[in-house]
Amino acid sequence: MRLMLEKMNKHMEGFGEEKGVWPPVLQRWADHLHDRGISANLVKDLMSDVQETLPAEEWGDDPQVYARIEASVSQLCGQTEPIKPRTIGKPLIVALIGPTGVGKTTTIGKLAAGFSVVDKRKVALITADTYRVAAVEQLKTFGEIIGIPVEVVMTPTELLEALNLHTDKELIFIDTAGRSPYHDLHMSELRAFLNKAKPDLTMLVMSATTQLKDQLRVYQRFEDLSTHLIFTKLDETASAGSLISLLEQTALPTAYLTNGQNVPYDIEVATSDRMARYVLGEEMPSA
Repeated sequence: MRLMLEKMNKHMEGFGEEKGVWPPVLQRWADHLHDRGISANLVKDLMSDVQETLPAEEWGDDPQVYARIEASVSQLCGQTEPIKPRTIGKPLIVALIGPTGVGKTTTIGKLAAGFSVVDKRKVALITADTYRVAAVEQLKTFGEIIGIPVEVVMTPTELLEALNLHTDKELIFIDTAGRSPYHDLHMSELRAFLNKAKPDLTMLVMSATTQLKDQLRVYQRFEDLSTHLIFTKLDETASAGSLISLLEQTALPTAYLTNGQNVPYDIEVATSDRMARYVLGEEMPSA
């Protein structure tokens, strides 16, 4: 009974921190941040910052409050860095990794199209995702449309041979098979491909629609293989605030954000301001 009471007290204390602790004019902001998927502790920090930095007479000024919160969230999203192709020398090799279903193949198509068609760079694509025939055919068709070579490889040795075929390119993108963070053999296979390719950048692709505990699990399993992050499917969630909890755990920069299926348009370079907008949403909380 004593243990049960202690547990109930802790639960009630946590509940008290989340609800009813702010003046009514600010409480709706706290509720809005909770609804966006931001953790209770971070909501508390953000609302405390508003109270400390804005005079009480400005708490009802929604644009002012939003700007204050946005500035704080932007600081948390501050680590960003896109792909920067080399101007001379060997090609820049970029591999995309991550779990199944996060949109790696669509994302790599957007990147390849952007650099090839828009930036006029010499690009090649290599896919090691032979587990999904549809993904291979998707990239082959895509390569034919925009006029870039697409190589299909099944082993790490074949991957190295494919890379050697395209030393004249400026950028080589490698699409890997989706790997479950819970499957040790699959992770070992991925590691073998990356050890052979030695990519300059390895971008961990994560879906904004994945719940936080699974995002953290994915990140922890792929962390030692990754140099950058890409967040996808931001158009499919109204609670992108969970990304902040993930970003608090990492020093990896975010490279790109995707927000739709259209190739090559629904992708943008990550900036702290854009990430803050996705986290907070564009609309003010209702009165």
